[in-house]
Amino acid sequence: MEKRCVIPGTFDPITLGHVDMVERASRLFEEVVLLFLVNPQKKCMFDLSDRLAMAQKSVGGLPRVRVETYGGLLNDYCAEHGVRVVIRGLRNSSDFDYEMLYFTANHAINPGLEMLFLPTVTDHLHISSSLTRELINYGGELKGFVPDCIIPDIQRLTRRKGN
Repeated sequence: MEKRCVIPGTFDPITLGHVDMVERASRLFEEVVLLFLVNPQKKCMFDLSDRLAMAQKSVGGLPRVRVETYGGLLNDYCAEHGVRVVIRGLRNSSDFDYEMLYFTANHAINPGLEMLFLPTVTDHLHISSSLTRELINYGGELKGFVPDCIIPDIQRLTRRKGN
């Protein structure tokens, strides 16, 4: 039985859907790593340090949950840290199609790596990071999309950037 899992992503920003996945995974595993994969080619709205701070605020208080970063491939992180289970969320069939491609590519590289898909709970089906970024860009209401504890951070950071 596996004791650890990793939930990878950019979390730009972390949403209530992400937090729900972490909470649910923490009930199934002894240790959950919320892993920020650093991809210099991906343009993020928020700096890595700000995304990490928001994630720490959102899930750092949960037992058995750690927030980490990694600048390489997910497969390499898992091999280096002895992690065999990756958790991915699914909102709809489009997510499923994408995640199956992601799974087959990762499984071809590392057949010992398993992916578990957690379906999104109904209350969070409408939430995505891209929609949340759009709300942020246009000054929309963030309550119900991101944890309340980071709304002031998002507002402060976007004011500083001139959004």
